[in-house]
Amino acid sequence: MARIAYDHTDAAAFASTRHLGDDGAGQWRAAVKRVLDPRPGMRLLDLGAGTGSWSRAFSDWFPGIDVTAVEPSPAMRERSVHQPVLAGDAAPSVGQVEAAFAGEGFATVSLEQVPQITAVSLRQAADGLRREAHTPLQLITDEEYSAGVERLRHAALTDTGPVIDALDLLVLRRDGSSTHE
Repeated sequence: MARIAYDHTDAAAFASTRHLGDDGAGQWRAAVKRVLDPRPGMRLLDLGAGTGSWSRAFSDWFPGIDVTAVEPSPAMRERSVHQPVLAGDAAPSVGQVEAAFAGEGFATVSLEQVPQITAVSLRQAADGLRREAHTPLQLITDEEYSAGVERLRHAALTDTGPVIDALDLLVLRRDGSSTHE
């Protein structure tokens, strides 16, 4: 089961604040190309596809690959910019994905964090923060959230650099296959 249900309100917040932007796309495209060597006919599985922006980007970047998006939330699937998007039962951890696919002969080839700028400044991040768009922020108390936002706004008064986030890129490959098969 996903950590939160991502109802229509959550999904709308996610769609408005957490889509893959053009700024981070270049780093992701380079990382995927480096570890996966995408080519026509290759299958790519996007687990926890959310609004489908990653799936659409993969399809746009690498014509001819077969992208399958899987998302447990019906509200997120309704907003998906990539079709088809299949229903899933959970938003699994890296370990759960590795274990699930190991029985079918898949092994981890690469797990790396890809950095991306999510806001040009802490002030912009604070101004655009929507609690319902971030799973971890929904799992803390209202008091913890308020205290964190206060610390963020205070830090934004003096910190002028960009906000850099990192997301995991996990690549599994069936035993015996290579990036060129």
